[in-house]
Amino acid sequence: MNVVSYTVVLFANILINSLTLGTVEALGNTVSAWRIVMTIFTTAGTILILLSGLTVKELPQDNETAPSTTTLPKNSLANDLQNVFKNPYFIWAILYAVVVNFVLASNLSLSLYYCEINLGDINIYSSLSVVVLLACLPGLFMAPRIVAKLGTFKCNVFVSLFIVVLILLSLPFAFMDTVNRPLFYVTFCMRFLPFGVLCASIAPIVPSLVRYSYLQTGRHLEGLLYSSSSIGGKISSGIAAAMPGWILSGIGYTADATTQSGTTMARMNFWFYALPIISGLLIVFIFSRLNVEKGIRELETQH
Repeated sequence: MNVVSYTVVLFANILINSLTLGTVEALGNTVSAWRIVMTIFTTAGTILILLSGLTVKELPQDNETAPSTTTLPKNSLANDLQNVFKNPYFIWAILYAVVVNFVLASNLSLSLYYCEINLGDINIYSSLSVVVLLACLPGLFMAPRIVAKLGTFKCNVFVSLFIVVLILLSLPFAFMDTVNRPLFYVTFCMRFLPFGVLCASIAPIVPSLVRYSYLQTGRHLEGLLYSSSSIGGKISSGIAAAMPGWILSGIGYTADATTQSGTTMARMNFWFYALPIISGLLIVFIFSRLNVEKGIRELETQH
């Protein structure tokens, strides 16, 4: 079911990325045009969320009981928050939600301006983003087998490390005097080949956190744990949206210039490769601390 839902999301992203720049251009390519397009997308998203919320039914809980040795305090938000922070994996889970979403969003955001500054044609972004998202598709269908063989923890660590390796392999092309477009397309899409696996393999993390907290405290904390993960994703989306603006101001980008200076192009080239490597290494470190499966096994042996 996770694979199906992620596939639908993937094709929705492809549709949005392929339509956005063309629609903005048709509306005059102004700030108002961007506002209109974002309003349309926001309205459509809100309607779809409301429809899903009204049509999804909650499944009944399994007949499981809290550990008999646990003395449950009075149910309250303060007690539930305290129980959430007792979970040693909670902070790492929030960090993974922030960083993984940030890496994906910032890569795509930076590629928009890389197409304009270094490739000289911002319209390349539409086709490039479609190819990138299609590159993620095989990994989505491979993920169940890989997770079944390695487990969630090993899968996340190995796949995130593989992403860093693929980015490092593309580094020689960063030092070429002129950008070879076919090679750029291939090496850029290589970055995203493992992302399909990663997007699917991280799905069990929050349910595992829920299971760990239940075994630890006897409380069902699904609401707090899922909402915390969702907040992490929204934080990263906000940072990823602001990041290109900060980078553009730092590299000397001139909005009304036909072509950018050599220094600006070199600095953009640096950030285009450095930011994914730094954030990728951070993902590897976070996942190395997020072995929830092991924690669950240890608690189950205690009970």
